[in-house]
Amino acid sequence: GNIIQVQAAGNASYSEALEYRQSIYAAPAGVGDVTYTTYKYNLTNGSFVWLAVFDSETTGITGFKVDGNNGADGFGTATSGELGNSDVYPWYYGWYKRVVAPYYPSVNQLVIAPGPYWNQTINSNTDNGLNVLEKLNGTQPATVHRLYYLLWAGNIVENSTDGFPPNAENDYDFGYHYEDLMFHTVMDNFLRLAGDPEATGTPTTSPTFSPSAGPTGSPSSAPTRTPTSAPTGPPTFSPTYSPSSTPTGSPTMAPTTTPPPSPPSPPPITGSPTVYIPDDHDTPVPVTVHAFATHGSSIMADVPDMYDFTEGTNGTCFWDGGLDIFDCGNIIQVQAAGNASYSEALEYRQSIYAAPAGVGDVTYTTYKYNLTNGSFVWLAVFDSETTGITGFKVDGNNGADGFGTATSGELGNSDVYPWYYGWYKRVVAPYYPSVNQLVIAPGPYWNQTINSNTDNGLNVLEKLNGTQPATVHRLYYLLWAGNIVENSTDGFPPNAENDYDFGYHYEDLMFHTVMDNFLRLAGDPEATGTPTTSPTFSPSAGPTGSPSSAPTRTPTSAPTGPPTFSPTYSPSSTPTGSPTMAPTTTPPPSPPSPPPITGSPTVYIPDDHDTPVPVTVHAFATHGSSIMADVPDMYDFTEGTNGTCFWDGGLDIFDCGNIIQVQ
Repeated sequence: GNIIQVQAAGNASYSEALEYRQSIYAAPAGVGDVTYTTYKYNLTNGSFVWLAVFDSETTGITGFKVDGNNGADGFGTATSGELGNSDVYPWYYGWYKRVVAPYYPSVNQLVIAPGPYWNQTINSNTDNGLNVLEKLNGTQPATVHRLYYLLWAGNIVENSTDGFPPNAENDYDFGYHYEDLMFHTVMDNFLRLAGDPEATGTPTTSPTFSPSAGPTGSPSSAPTRTPTSAPTGPPTFSPTYSPSSTPTGSPTMAPTTTPPPSPPSPPPITGSPTVYIPDDHDTPVPVTVHAFATHGSSIMADVPDMYDFTEGTNGTCFWDGGLDIFDCGNIIQVQAAGNASYSEALEYRQSIYAAPAGVGDVTYTTYKYNLTNGSFVWLAVFDSETTGITGFKVDGNNGADGFGTATSGELGNSDVYPWYYGWYKRVVAPYYPSVNQLVIAPGPYWNQTINSNTDNGLNVLEKLNGTQPATVHRLYYLLWAGNIVENSTDGFPPNAENDYDFGYHYEDLMFHTVMDNFLRLAGDPEATGTPTTSPTFSPSAGPTGSPSSAPTRTPTSAPTGPPTFSPTYSPSSTPTGSPTMAPTTTPPPSPPSPPPITGSPTVYIPDDHDTPVPVTVHAFATHGSSIMADVPDMYDFTEGTNGTCFWDGGLDIFDCGNIIQVQ
């Protein structure tokens, strides 16, 4: 049972029966440009829910089919119907199929797609797993980019309406009968926590969900809808589905003999489908940046007095950034193993999607995030599957023009994932917002080099040859600016002629806090193990002045796993207040700024109409228990992580059922 297939626009045929994937990554479905994945999620109550997601960028999805055999073998009832629109995204509609029979867990299928113009067809024989949705030609939306399918099973429960005492000879207990409203609740929970808006507008009048009753028995065919005209946007009317009668308790149809035995089960599935990020060592870049774009304000919550810098969403540098922070600064480049040269200056992307960096197999993206307090933080993420990242460089010019101080150092390991380490660079000068850079990478064997002239934006990290980890798959870089604040240590009253106010000076511990917040809320564990003794962060003081070169580390030997020792960085002294070095004249004027950047880099899912499949399935694998929180008496069915159908599913729910297809 549960053989799934899909149909794409321009294809009369459905795909082949689709392999179950148990992955957050989508694969081609074999029709049009449709991709899909499946994921079986273990709820906190020990039962399971199963998801299939279908996505199409341009072709469009026109049909979805579940096929195969159920285990009910003709006993009980198979019912179906349209649920109306979602209360979360009213352009999405739901369709259900429910198989309830004595002695078998119930089979519950929920399909969610932009609607409402679809025909649903099922077979009324409970042994037959057919459940088909096909889009009506010429109806809106013109192209369906996303379709979801959820499956769960209901426990066998006591049927209190059959007139027999529990466990009596003629007491037929049925799989749990979920009312239509329960399917609608699951639809709304799913769309709220894991779904994709995929909307070009909002209906002028949101349709409502008003079922008058739940159907009983099995309709010989599903209700159809014939639109009078195709709307130009999301529908503005309220379709209703009104079945003729309401079931009272569980269906009373029951066999007079014990159901026949099921066919032999296939070999058992090994492994446990627990919640994890499958297929590779690291979280995909879209998931990381999406999390950053969701939790950015929490990541930076402890950082005071941030400056709302401008630019940073396109080009290869900040021409000014506001108040002359930069003079074409923050040029970023990356180096891959086996390449002595760095990449070209990388274009800012403002996207959750990664693009090739031009060296090895390294990909990258950048994202400027608008915090709830109105200021900004800027992120670059670098990822490599096999080549490995060996160097990262920030270059260009700052606006400080030689005034003030540039300091740098290693922060030690993270308290969240102790195999990650942090390195900072801080530029503090009078009359300029401070420039604050944080690099996070698996460590600790990297050399950091900066230029002590505050006008020079150089900040380089290079991995020492032959050290662990052998391959660095992920590196993060965060940038923010600090407001110009009153310097209370210079002996001059505020706004006096010689009162030099400096960009905010963030202590080393603040950089460490941001590192931990980022890794906790958006980072990637990327770990093969846990250090036997977690290194600790114990800086003795913050540096003052600008070291002529960054401290280096020479390991005595390369560990075979995450390091087991605690490196420390012990600068010689602590600054008291803001640095006192100041110009005797007003800094020279900045060069002319480039044309202003239009638009606001607010939190959004960029680049396309829909959330990428990995983000959706990752959210499903995170919030599955919340999505299904209102659903009682779920049965912990087996199988569903590979193959094209459920051979049995436990207690003979299926006989190769839940075959899915897409059109």
